Amino acid sequence: METVTHILSGALVARAIAPNVLSRDAQRKAGLTVGAATLCGAAAAAFPDIDIVANIFGQLTYLLNHRGITHSLIVLPLWALLFALLARQRQNWLAFYPYAFAGLLIHVLGDLITSYGTMILTPFSNARFEWGTTFIFDFWLSGIIIVGLLLSWRWRHSRLPALAALVAVVGYIGFQAVLKERAIDAGQAYARTNGHNGAIVNAMPQPFSPFRWMVVVKNADVYWYTHINLLHQEEALPAAAPGGGWFARFSANFRSVDQALWQRVDQFGGTPQEAMLSRHAFDQPGFAFYRWFATYPALYRIDRNQDGHCVWFQDLRFKFPGLERPTFRFGMCSSGNTWVPVRWVSEGVRNTL
Repeated sequence: METVTHILSGALVARAIAPNVLSRDAQRKAGLTVGAATLCGAAAAAFPDIDIVANIFGQLTYLLNHRGITHSLIVLPLWALLFALLARQRQNWLAFYPYAFAGLLIHVLGDLITSYGTMILTPFSNARFEWGTTFIFDFWLSGIIIVGLLLSWRWRHSRLPALAALVAVVGYIGFQAVLKERAIDAGQAYARTNGHNGAIVNAMPQPFSPFRWMVVVKNADVYWYTHINLLHQEEALPAAAPGGGWFARFSANFRSVDQALWQRVDQFGGTPQEAMLSRHAFDQPGFAFYRWFATYPALYRIDRNQDGHCVWFQDLRFKFPGLERPTFRFGMCSSGNTWVPVRWVSEGVRNTL
């Protein structure tokens, strides 16, 4: 989830667990004001994304550490203690602890519902967990949180508006989980119909609507994928007009399940020569970071030059229809018998890692 929504969700959950306040005397007896508790929750919910500073040390360092130690459920109680101590008024740090804990927890949960993957067991494991119900930018989810905060401000002596908004957030995510299962069902039906026995099927949320999904069917070293809109029935959206904007191009690719256009991608290329070279590059020790990170790695292209080859891979999770963005595109370049990891920056521009 993006940072602004994290901050807003931290403020909302802090207000939801704060007691109803009828007077300033009651606030003083509680050990802190509702405003201070809400601010603590918001600040704590922003904290885990401090790992963005890893970018200073390069894209590889960021890739290996983003959503790591600052997102760990194991370390979360210690981070909450740190925040409570920093936020304390006089010696009353204990009063801040529940709000810091709640803000940190809702951040981690907000990242788990996306498809990126979160290392919640750091430092004991770097396994990445994801529920994949919600796109990283979800305006509907953010809208529910904002409405809850506005109502909480309007009826500031009661926590009921914040509690109601949290219930609505849980309900919305539950609705998305149901839609994900429907999208997976569509992928499983496609696999059965086309004889892809034993295939692994998954669905990933897409931008701007909870009804838009990317469905991936993986069987051995071959992917079949499509983009569907579960709100449509039978008829597909009209094709984007020539010269139309990016949003029109993007939206036109999401069709009904019956009209879905399935595309095949060979993980290591379509020819034996490509497969041999790309497998060799993919299995290099220096490419272990990408094998760990990518969920659906697929050959993007092979560049040949006098010195050797550059074999580029992309993760299909970050392939959006109608948009060409080199998000998390990495490769291995050879010079003689030596392979080095590289990052795609733009056409003809690469950074050695």
